[in-house]
Amino acid sequence: MKKISTKINLSILAITLSVLAFLGITLIITQTLDYYSDFESSCRLVFETEEFEALSKEADIVDYIKAKDSILQRDSKKEYCILKDGTVTVSSREGGVLKQTPNLQAGIAGQKSKLPSIFAGVLDYASTAKNGLCVYIVDTRAELFEKIFSLSFLFLQALIIAIALTAILSFFTAKRLSASITTLKKGAESIKEGRFEKITVNSNDEISELCDIFNEMSEQIQKDYDEFERVEQSRKEFVANVSHELKTPLTVIKSYAQTLSDMDVDRDTQKRFLEVIDSEADEMTEIVSRLLELSRLEAPIELLKSEIKLYPLIKELTEPYSTQKNFNISGDFSAITDLKRLKTILSNLITNAVKYSKSDDIEIKISEKKVVISNLSDTIEKDELEHIFERFYRLDKARGRDGSTGLGLAIAKAAADVIGASLYAKSDAGVTEFTLEF
Repeated sequence: MKKISTKINLSILAITLSVLAFLGITLIITQTLDYYSDFESSCRLVFETEEFEALSKEADIVDYIKAKDSILQRDSKKEYCILKDGTVTVSSREGGVLKQTPNLQAGIAGQKSKLPSIFAGVLDYASTAKNGLCVYIVDTRAELFEKIFSLSFLFLQALIIAIALTAILSFFTAKRLSASITTLKKGAESIKEGRFEKITVNSNDEISELCDIFNEMSEQIQKDYDEFERVEQSRKEFVANVSHELKTPLTVIKSYAQTLSDMDVDRDTQKRFLEVIDSEADEMTEIVSRLLELSRLEAPIELLKSEIKLYPLIKELTEPYSTQKNFNISGDFSAITDLKRLKTILSNLITNAVKYSKSDDIEIKISEKKVVISNLSDTIEKDELEHIFERFYRLDKARGRDGSTGLGLAIAKAAADVIGASLYAKSDAGVTEFTLEF
């Protein structure tokens, strides 16, 4: 397989040769046509005149021709002869056979000459005078051939120089282009092998633009790959978390059930054991229910939007906790959104605030396009805030069972994404704020 640099060099040389050959052939043909045209013009200027047509003797015609040498530009390369009734009586050359060309035959017959084709074997002209005399001029074209030879030699020199310059120029151009393509090739191979390295070429052309596209593609692939790994890791953690969350109540249920089956216990103990089993089953049901709710939020759904006043809605959602906490609700705003998903968000945020607030007071501020729920609690560190909306994430690293499934905030975040709202948290100086922004 030929390298691209070789193909480029051969292509440039072929184009150069073709252009120079075309120019050379065109110039030679033009020179030939001009030479033929000048010959005909000078012959007509001399022999198509009343002065020539009045001549009736060979000697007078010879003198006339000599007198017109400057016009005919006659030298050893242009020969003439005079014929009488088709027979040569005077000739400027010695010996040889006179070819019966169409122009000679036309001149003997008293007709006018025509300019021969450049492919004809003879460049000639015949003109008729009185008393059956005919003058026949033949150009050997030696002067034309000398011009063509000189021109060809000049073009050959130019061709050699042009080929040399073109070869040098095309070599360096192809080398530079080949280097850029080689760099691009190596970059593509690195992407193929999973190494998303930036491709850099020292040029400002289409290859550079192509490298920029490759770099953008590489960055996008890297982002997609990182996202895939993140999602895959999240999936693994999710499976592990679900397994962990369900394993504990299942272990308790199995343990208590085996105890009831294997041991003879009194009525009160049976009742207490069954209450524990029922509680653990409720917890499992809660986990599964919330997982299904989260799954439904992540599936494509159609929103039923309506205008919702936030103050009455929040007042309604806080009412069940009014015996546990004091809610200071201020402000109001009407949001156009999906009521069901909005209730999901607010109820989870309120439940979270009630559960983790160290004060009896919870503050809820409603302003234009924003709801902020604040409570007094332990300050949440920045690195923990980054994970607070993840599934099964709890601030207690030991995964203590505090009645929480670790899914409430994840559900709220998913519901906020569904309605096109932003949900974020900040914690400072013992105050934690959750902000829902439409």
